[in-house]
Amino acid sequence: MLLNRRAAVALLAGSLLVLPVAHAEDAVKTDFGSPVTLEDGTMRSLVSYREEAGAKIPQAFGVEISGTAMNSLPGGVEPVVSFLPRSAAASLTPFKFTMVDWNPGGHVPPGVYDVPHFDFHFYLTEQSSLDAIQPAAARARARAQAAETSDRGTAAVPRSLVPPGFISVGAVVPMMGDHLIDVRGPEFTGQPFTHTFIYARSTVRSPSSSR
Repeated sequence: MLLNRRAAVALLAGSLLVLPVAHAEDAVKTDFGSPVTLEDGTMRSLVSYREEAGAKIPQAFGVEISGTAMNSLPGGVEPVVSFLPRSAAASLTPFKFTMVDWNPGGHVPPGVYDVPHFDFHFYLTEQSSLDAIQPAAARARARAQAAETSDRGTAAVPRSLVPPGFISVGAVVPMMGDHLIDVRGPEFTGQPFTHTFIYARSTVRSPSSSR
């Protein structure tokens, strides 16, 4: 469904929400990063917070996408990748930077995530450190050196750190590493995919959402 109003995708208490952005002055304030172009519109990162006893308490973080962008999303199969500048309040959260992928053709696995959707990536590490998370063969070609015997991206995550219902896909995604997916989601029982939450090798937390 195309949205005809300004909307935000925010991660709040572990849930993926789509909500209107309030610009009026109230108890909760929202700080935005500089916008980037997405087709005929824009998108930008956001952090909402409230002030209490002189401290800023984060309430939500996420991405705002304009209605004109939502109504002009490109087709095809190639993803559109955007890196969003941080807002001034981003330091209130543990996240270092935000990347958004528009996937007009979806992605693997077939029959699950192969529908048009956004991937919202909230990284817990600096962007400069992600070059090491690559398939070994790709690293070897890029750096003209022997492939390493193990990949940082597929190092096993201790079971105590894996949320219930999540499993490893056992594959390295460049700049993200192995993905832990929630196989309890309705999209794995034949229902249409709408949104999910994915962990990427303890480096990034990635909500995904269809349009």
